[in-house]
Amino acid sequence: MVNRLRLNEKTLRDAEPKPCVSYQIFDTDVRGFAVCIYPSGSRAFTIDYRHADRQRRMTIGRWPEWSTTAARKRATELRREIDAGGDPLSLLSAPGLHKDRRSTCSPTNLQQRSTSDRQSVTMVRPQSLDLLTGPRSNPKLRSQKPLPWQCLTGC
Repeated sequence: MVNRLRLNEKTLRDAEPKPCVSYQIFDTDVRGFAVCIYPSGSRAFTIDYRHADRQRRMTIGRWPEWSTTAARKRATELRREIDAGGDPLSLLSAPGLHKDRRSTCSPTNLQQRSTSDRQSVTMVRPQSLDLLTGPRSNPKLRSQKPLPWQCLTGC
C-alpha cells in the first residue's frame, strides 16, 4: 500500500527508518512528489514520473537542507515541465553521453571496446604483491628484516 500524507516538517521528523529497506511517503498535493527515508535515517525529496514509457525518479534535494515548502515548490515546477512533455532528468545528463544506453551496449560495441582496451594496456606487477609473497622471493627485499607476522610462520 502506498503511503500518502501531506508532507510537512513534523511528518519528516516523525518518520522512522526501517532497517535494511528504504521507503517513500508520497505527498497528497503534488502528484509524484515524495520523501524517501533511507535505513541510515537520511531523507531526500524525490519526484517520480513516467517519460517515454519509462519510470523515472529525480532527487530534488536532501532534508533538512531543503525545507518541505521549498521542495514542494520545486516539485510543482518539475511537474509542470513533465506535463508539458519534458524530461527533467535528460537535462542533468552529461554532454557526450548517449541518452539511450542500449545503443552503447550492443555486442559489437562491447567487442570493439574490449579489443582496443587490450591493445593499449601493458601489464605491470605492483610492488605491493612482492610484500605479500615475502622477502625471500624478491631479491630487493632479502636484506630487509622480516616483519613480525612473518616470524610467526617460521622464517
